[in-house]
Amino acid sequence: MICLPFFTIWHWKGRYIGEHSDLWGGLLLVETSGWMKLVYLFRHMLPDLRREGRYAVRLE
Repeated sequence: MICLPFFTIWHWKGRYIGEHSDLWGGLLLVETSGWMKLVYLFRHMLPDLRREGRYAVRLE
């Protein structure tokens, strides 16, 4: 759990696919409880690892 903030911010900066980049950036940087980082984990990081949803096809 100590590394979760770093992993979520690194993922958001480098691999985020979506329409609300500024919103997620603000939430990840400002909030302190960790809940948004867990939400981000399930909505973006895990689908990216599994290549599902919006992360199924990544154009480089």
